[in-house]
Amino acid sequence: MSDSPVAIVTGGAQGIGAAICIELLKKGYRVCVADIQELKAEEFARDQQKMYGEGNVTAIRCDVSKESDYSNLFEKTLGKFKRIDVLVNNAGTILESDPRKCLEVNLLGPLTGCHMALKYMGKSKGGVGGSVINTASVLAFLPCPEMPAYVASKHGIVALTRSFGP
Repeated sequence: MSDSPVAIVTGGAQGIGAAICIELLKKGYRVCVADIQELKAEEFARDQQKMYGEGNVTAIRCDVSKESDYSNLFEKTLGKFKRIDVLVNNAGTILESDPRKCLEVNLLGPLTGCHMALKYMGKSKGGVGGSVINTASVLAFLPCPEMPAYVASKHGIVALTRSFGP
């Protein structure tokens, strides 16, 4: 069993999340690519396995707006890698046509992720400790009348992160 650190990256199948996964793999992390787009996550993981080894990358479907999916994500990641050191709350949407869903994914998802990290990674719970990284947006600090739900969700991420501390 490897003692290399393990990171979960939500929204890890594309964009910024995929770039984060690749950088973590380059640094020697084992990575769980968590994404609601299961096929895209599996394809991305297979591509990375060619470079970094099959045992270092896995993909798990996760809808971050569902607590049960988050719990399943942590359970399966622990089952495969035996530890979790980092959670990157990166999944997001710009779905202004459904502002409630935008807030569920962009704000409540990371809040649930933080609580899951405490539950599964916390030293008081038998975990190894670790770090949580929440991604936001420059729009967290700027008004944008065209995207009020998105801006509110990203501003909320900044406040959430500050509330949990450094």
